[in-house]
Amino acid sequence: MYVHTAATGLSITRVRGLIVLALLWCAPLCVSAQTVNWPMKPFDQAQPLGNTYGEYQQYGGSPYMHPGIDIMGAEGDSVFAVASGFVKAVLTTSASLHWRVAVGDSADAVICNGFLYAHLESSSIQVSEGDTVRAGDLLGVLIGWPIAEFHHVHFAYIRQSGFPWSPDWMFIENPLEFLVDVTDTTRPEFQMLSNGSYVAFYANNTTDSYLDPGDTLSGALDFLVSVRDIAGHPSWYVQPYQLAYQFRNDSISYLSVVSVTFRDTLFYADNVNIIYRDDAVYDSKGDYDYREFYMICTNTDRDALIEEGDADSAWFTGDYPNGTYWLSIQAIDRYGSRDDESLQVVLENYFTVQGKVTMTDRPGSQAGTVVSLPQLGLSDTTDAAGDYAIPHVGPGIYTLRVIHDGYDSSVTTEHLRVRDPSRDFELLPVAGLRGDLNHDDAVDASDIIALVSYVFKSGPPPEPAFIGDVNADGTTTSSDIIYLVAYVFKGGPPPPL
Repeated sequence: MYVHTAATGLSITRVRGLIVLALLWCAPLCVSAQTVNWPMKPFDQAQPLGNTYGEYQQYGGSPYMHPGIDIMGAEGDSVFAVASGFVKAVLTTSASLHWRVAVGDSADAVICNGFLYAHLESSSIQVSEGDTVRAGDLLGVLIGWPIAEFHHVHFAYIRQSGFPWSPDWMFIENPLEFLVDVTDTTRPEFQMLSNGSYVAFYANNTTDSYLDPGDTLSGALDFLVSVRDIAGHPSWYVQPYQLAYQFRNDSISYLSVVSVTFRDTLFYADNVNIIYRDDAVYDSKGDYDYREFYMICTNTDRDALIEEGDADSAWFTGDYPNGTYWLSIQAIDRYGSRDDESLQVVLENYFTVQGKVTMTDRPGSQAGTVVSLPQLGLSDTTDAAGDYAIPHVGPGIYTLRVIHDGYDSSVTTEHLRVRDPSRDFELLPVAGLRGDLNHDDAVDASDIIALVSYVFKSGPPPEPAFIGDVNADGTTTSSDIIYLVAYVFKGGPPPPL
């Protein structure tokens, strides 16, 4: 068995990760601005692939994502430059099988892009570092591969700086984005999993803890599928170009989520486990004997890069109302052929809506505010600290009412979900007369009685609190009773505004 390290060059390290990130900042992200012929004849039509960009690979060592495409041919087939440029490297990364030529698009020792052609017979290489080549120039011929029927050129699009190039280049775009014809009449196919379903669910970022098909779903979940494709070759399975999923019920279809598109910059050794599941139950394989791709659909932050932080992403089922839904998954090849599968799932999440209500003029006690969800018929009343809790709420969009006599009420429409069940509110006192404790728009003897009851007999507090602060000194005490008696019976000054 031979270790297939076609164009991996030197092993990626954290140091290299910093270098390649710097290169990304120093040059624009790849955009396919050119269309090129295939590097072997016939130049103008799609050719069979043995491995493709981003495919799971493991040949005895650590797994990685294949950073190019392997175009199948025969021993001795000629390999030609697909674009004009300058020879930046002629080297091998692992003895005779791994000689390669890199042709960049600048003659200077600056960061630039170029095409890589690997697995050439060293004695056949026609160019040297520093040479200028034109599109269509012969570079060399394919070396005979030790695995029967796997003679191929490894073709990649790379970025590097300096001269000559060292082989720790960055793989910045899928070469299929450039090639003139990528016709592929064979669509990808989802494979039935060992659980009897096309999808396996498990709690986000856990291992070997799979739910059974038909289980009610809750919380933050990941899910995986098994899918494979054939790209012009009858024997070698590859992974699809794109994987996506969509979630819907009878009344609404949510936006489709692209799980991964194997198109852009590939940190091939660092992040293979972001996309591919490899455990005792679902063991991804990619070698000369077995091709099994268990692909995680939910590890995406919806940008174009496959990054370590994508593992924190999940399918947050608690964002959606409880009920029955359809989960549809799509696998698409570079030509646009696709396979679709779907299954019915039931979501059931419950949580407690909780928080604090503060009345700005009542530092002593925040009790008595009613917080309700009228659509559910649920409510709670705040305690002295202003805290409330409404249990057993399912995700959804609800009206939240916050009401306390003498204060401006709060009525909001909220998307309540498992991830953020807390809501705090602040209530302001309504406009009114100081001393008008019974809210009859007059300050008279009945208000004195109410104030005496509160201060001396633990009667109901003034609502809002400033109504009882007749002399406006910030507290409600017997001095406010004296002030009110003087105003009502002895022609004293009115309560301040």
